[in-house]
Amino acid sequence: MQETIIAYFSPTGTSRKVAQAIARGLKAAKVIETDVTHPYAAPAAQLRADQVLVVAVPVYGGACAPIALQRLDMLYGNDTPAVAVVVYGNRDFGNAANELSDFLTQRGFCIVGAAAFVGEHSYSTPDLPIAEGRPHADDLQEAERFGMALHDKMSHNVTAIDTEKLKRPSGNLLGKLRFMAFVLRYRSAQKKHPVKVLPITDKARCTACGLCAKVCPVAAISTECPTETAGSCIKCAACVKACPQRARTLPTPFAPVLAKNFKKQKPNIIIY
Repeated sequence: MQETIIAYFSPTGTSRKVAQAIARGLKAAKVIETDVTHPYAAPAAQLRADQVLVVAVPVYGGACAPIALQRLDMLYGNDTPAVAVVVYGNRDFGNAANELSDFLTQRGFCIVGAAAFVGEHSYSTPDLPIAEGRPHADDLQEAERFGMALHDKMSHNVTAIDTEKLKRPSGNLLGKLRFMAFVLRYRSAQKKHPVKVLPITDKARCTACGLCAKVCPVAAISTECPTETAGSCIKCAACVKACPQRARTLPTPFAPVLAKNFKKQKPNIIIY
């Protein structure tokens, strides 16, 4: 295997770490990284059949982050082997793996492997941990072993897989029901009294260093006024996790419910 291309949308680094670990296992002579977390004028890229593409994107609300697919739209394959990876916050990855697989297949890629890895939830905080610290060292070793297995598979043949077999892990049924009940109540309340939840800044703590603006993937924060957040925010919480002064918080009502009902750490799911 000569070249592996890894492409990822990763505001808080979880998707990037998983993609890089898989690439290490693939043992390519050359690894090319395409980071689409931040917008840039990327030309269309036509990959060859002798290359391998690893794509990793986060799951937002049970689906691939829409902006991630928008920014990956410039990639095209020529029956190029591809690995579809979704990273979710320990609740549910929904139909995201199939969505990513279909997205890549429509662009000329042959899906040879797929996975759903657990990453620390965007809403996770020290007080309300949700899959805190994941992917941890064991997760990344598993991702690397996944890459090695794919390398061995493609040494013999390149066969497409059915991502429908990527079964979602069973979990705490009571926790799921509680979460669903909360979501229904929340949606009902939003219809009556809509409230836009955005990150807020403790101005006493903020030093206007501009790091939050730098890490924001949708330019919802300006360096001129870093204490404010525009409505284009996608709630990835990159600004919250990156702030060295802990001046930023995301006061979402989902965090306590997720932390309470999804404490048990879920396994990563892999097929090839």
